[in-house]
Amino acid sequence: MITHYFTLKALAQELDIVLRGAIVAQSYSQQKNELIIAVDVAGEESSSLAVSVNPAFNYMYFRQRTSRARKNVVDLFHESIGTKVDRVVVQSHDRVVAFELEGGSTLLFQLYNTAASNILLIDREKNIRDSFKRKGELLGTTLPSGEERFTERVLDDRSTFRQMMRRDSTQQALAALKQTVPVLGTVYAREILFTIGMDEKLTVETLADIDMEKIQDEVKRIVHDIGLPKPRVYFKDRQPVFLSLIPLQHFSSDYTVEEFKQVNDAAAVFVARSFRIEGAEEEKSRLLGKLQDILTRASRSLNATHEQLEKATPAEEYARFGQLIMANIHVLSKGMKEITVDDFFSGNGYVTIALEPHLLPAKNAERYFEKAKKTRIARKESEERLAERTKQVNRLEGLVQELERTETRNDVKEFTTTHRDELIRMKLMTKKTNEPPPPFRIFIVAGGLEVWVGKNSANNDLLTMKYAKPNDLWFHVRGAGGSHTVLKVAGSVPPPKEAIRQAASIAAYYSKMRKAGTVPVAYCERKYVRKPKGLKEGAVVIEREEMVFVKPRLP
Repeated sequence: MITHYFTLKALAQELDIVLRGAIVAQSYSQQKNELIIAVDVAGEESSSLAVSVNPAFNYMYFRQRTSRARKNVVDLFHESIGTKVDRVVVQSHDRVVAFELEGGSTLLFQLYNTAASNILLIDREKNIRDSFKRKGELLGTTLPSGEERFTERVLDDRSTFRQMMRRDSTQQALAALKQTVPVLGTVYAREILFTIGMDEKLTVETLADIDMEKIQDEVKRIVHDIGLPKPRVYFKDRQPVFLSLIPLQHFSSDYTVEEFKQVNDAAAVFVARSFRIEGAEEEKSRLLGKLQDILTRASRSLNATHEQLEKATPAEEYARFGQLIMANIHVLSKGMKEITVDDFFSGNGYVTIALEPHLLPAKNAERYFEKAKKTRIARKESEERLAERTKQVNRLEGLVQELERTETRNDVKEFTTTHRDELIRMKLMTKKTNEPPPPFRIFIVAGGLEVWVGKNSANNDLLTMKYAKPNDLWFHVRGAGGSHTVLKVAGSVPPPKEAIRQAASIAAYYSKMRKAGTVPVAYCERKYVRKPKGLKEGAVVIEREEMVFVKPRLP
């Protein structure tokens, strides 16, 4: 969760520093439930705020660039365009971030993680001038005054705190604490009880006054520490779980953690990793479902072949019947339907053999010898088919297990690349998917993203002008010859900073400054790279470039 009250409060403080005085340049949506606000910060229109009011995943974070799609974009909040941001604040003890604009209007970002999440533009009198969702219902109405969720005097007054905690003596300690200090939420409330060594399932009626004081003191300490944030994202099985402003002792060793200097950086990584894993899960589920269907059908065929072999009459039995008929041919005559004779070949006593009455005894024997021959051939084919189907089932089980172990989009992509021919034969991938890879050097960097590198001047032009998409990041060493390098960006999600540094290091490696210690690498979005008529192969003109200093190396 990245829209906890304390997280939004810390994020608003960071955004206020960055965005105070910025001009709202654009406000638009290019995917459901997400609003992009492009702002002019210090004379540049490359920064934007991304806000999601998807009930399942609210988020807000600031990025240093924006990428507007050419199609399916809707412009919104027209009244806010051209206005200056006076300040950014979070509403008291509520998950609502306010962008106060010049002229008295305010953009409210209601990030409740419920269907009520919305973005509103209100005037001085709190009249709703515009709305991201439910516009027909809300436009022209007045924003209702919400009740104060929490008052901080609870933290300072012993008597009030005990009284609030004991409103329902049958409640467990965790539930009572969350009700008493609702801005804590489950994770911080659980951390408080864990830190003081209290079982969260104890009922309030069992807690003494001294226990209440320990809880209250720890709440005050946690709230103080949160006010001096040390942002970190906790992951479980590579899935982002919680953005915390403090270290969490109660999270087990099953969790991994990444620390950040800024809350905004942590929020951006949380969103990017969530989308990448979500995309991986969709592709993984699709392939896994189809593989399991094929495995089920193959297992049924295997079982059927087993049963067929078990029920089949052995060839030796047919041959023995033919031999017994020949041994007793002197007592047989045409027209007999069966004969019972001593089975001296097997030593199992008498056996009854069916006969075709329209055939002579010798022909009946010949019929059994022919059945024995056909049975031997059929059994051999069945055994070969059994071995083949057993091998197929084992292979499919291996593929299913391997795919089940994948976690990231890069893992899934590596799986499909490794087993491409098999997947095509099973019609799980099309031949179009099996086209040869792009004619460039390709590397995988942080976040599972790809970096494509040109091989020569003509290849550089091909990469930059035909293969790179407008929002891909383009890299080239400053002031020296080298390969064009492109970091492939996944949709509108900004790449991790580590991916940018790795791409820059690759660009430095494939340049004439490979042996230098630290190399300046310029980069920008591909849409700001031009090739005016008359420039030689590999030469381009770039705009809005940024600079990063890195060591030449491969990932």
